[in-house]
Amino acid sequence: MIEKYREYEIETSLNLAKDNTSRYVDMLTRQITSLEEGVQERYNIDFLVNSYPSLVEDVQNCYTAKGKGHLLILRIDNLDELNSKYGSETTIVAIRTLLSNIKARFGGTNNIYYFNSQAFGILCQDLGQIDIVNRCEQIYEISKQDYFDDADGIRFKISYLPMVYPSSYPTAYDFLKNAQRFFDSGKYETNKDLIYFEENGYVRPASKTLFMLSVIDDKFGNSTFTALLQPYLRAEDRSMYGVEMLLRLTDDYRKITFNPDELIKIAAKNGKMQVISDSLINFAGNLYPSHAIVSWAVFNALMNHSISAFAAMFIWFSGMNKMEKKNILYVVAILFSFMTLALIIDYIYIPIQGTPRNFMFFFHGDGTPFTLFDEYMSFGIKPIYQAWIYLLQCGYIGVFYSVYYPIKRRLAARKATKEAKIAKENA
Repeated sequence: MIEKYREYEIETSLNLAKDNTSRYVDMLTRQITSLEEGVQERYNIDFLVNSYPSLVEDVQNCYTAKGKGHLLILRIDNLDELNSKYGSETTIVAIRTLLSNIKARFGGTNNIYYFNSQAFGILCQDLGQIDIVNRCEQIYEISKQDYFDDADGIRFKISYLPMVYPSSYPTAYDFLKNAQRFFDSGKYETNKDLIYFEENGYVRPASKTLFMLSVIDDKFGNSTFTALLQPYLRAEDRSMYGVEMLLRLTDDYRKITFNPDELIKIAAKNGKMQVISDSLINFAGNLYPSHAIVSWAVFNALMNHSISAFAAMFIWFSGMNKMEKKNILYVVAILFSFMTLALIIDYIYIPIQGTPRNFMFFFHGDGTPFTLFDEYMSFGIKPIYQAWIYLLQCGYIGVFYSVYYPIKRRLAARKATKEAKIAKENA
């Protein structure tokens, strides 16, 4: 086509028709009325795209002005399918709507051109690769709208072919010849809504959601994500008492970091949170060999679990789990001992970390039923609240035993009655 334009240099849709372009594209690209072909006057409306010769001329002007940019070729991959299913006139209306939406999004049609019978070109002057990818993402969203109200609405499948100029091409004609050569080469997969950069072979989905999901699979599958550790410092002495893990995922091509909120929403909506959480847990676990964590908090947690394990083992081996009445006082004594130990540790922690640990809720209810006693029955006096804790624990034990033994006696009586009945029948 570019050779024929250089030969005739005539801007007319009749010239395009000689290149075996279909009549519905001719109607779309030029404002014609042909009695011979039976074209109706309803197509005699404003142009939505410029002609191919106009594209040649505008690219030449860009070369003359030593400009840089991209020619974004939009190849409608399922055009034949749409024509076969809906007919050419319905498909034309859908294409016009698509181009109108692109026009509304980007403000104007001076840079939208007919490229061939299956593709349109958008001349993006002074736009770099990042801007081109952003534009492809937006056009993808536009192309996935339902263009008719029926249940089987038209949706376009588009291959996005950005061609950078001037690159290594000395003239506009050489650039457009290469664009046509790449278009015809078949070096890209169709019907997958992918972006193909001919310059460096970079390929990615035009859908931002699908692209982010592919990045999640790649980064977390290969453990190549970035997680930063942000320290938590105390205001009074600037000492560190914890860290926050900050997840960062980047688009390696555009060198930008994804918005964390948007990333999490997409991951949650598409069932990727488990993949992310497993990788972050493994990441945190791998920090231990490099950063040994020795602190009073870790030691205290170890002691807490050790004491709990000892108490459980003591109850089991001493036979206290048999719930004999003679053990009630031992249970109360052990409980009071552990509560007193927890209260002592709470006070020990005050000079260490500035606040008590609140073991067994001795300093505040923390959302438990003890909160009612902390806020309404202690008059703001901690010793009164702590006395309530002791009494409530004893109350819990009393309620438990008051329910347990009546049930036990009833079950025993029922068992004795059943055994007596069986013995009587056997006699």
